Amino acid sequence: KDCSIKDGLNCGGYEWCCVIWGTKWGIYAFYIVRENLTKKQGSVMYSFDSAWSPACKIILAMSEKFPHLKFKLKYYEMGMGFKGTYIVKGGEILEDVNDKYSGHRGG
Repeated sequence: KDCSIKDGLNCGGYEWCCVIWGTKWGIYAFYIVRENLTKKQGSVMYSFDSAWSPACKIILAMSEKFPHLKFKLKYYEMGMGFKGTYIVKGGEILEDVNDKYSGHRGG
């Protein structure tokens, strides 16, 4: 494999993931928490883990791919002591706030 072009986990590894995803491993341990869907509107809440930082770049890319949907990411990181909210729609950042973390589950 030609590794002169770093293309993700094949050759780019850690650096590629940080640049493209905003976190070193993308997202994992994904599951749906709640669905509230009708024919015209609704919401889906899901949970996932990411490594050491919020996966804002992934959420932004999803909003570009599905421009009619609004994505809201609420995150916290116990070890580094931060939490935040990130809201995007149609590739535009509507809200991006973070604060100190205090508590064992997002404080």
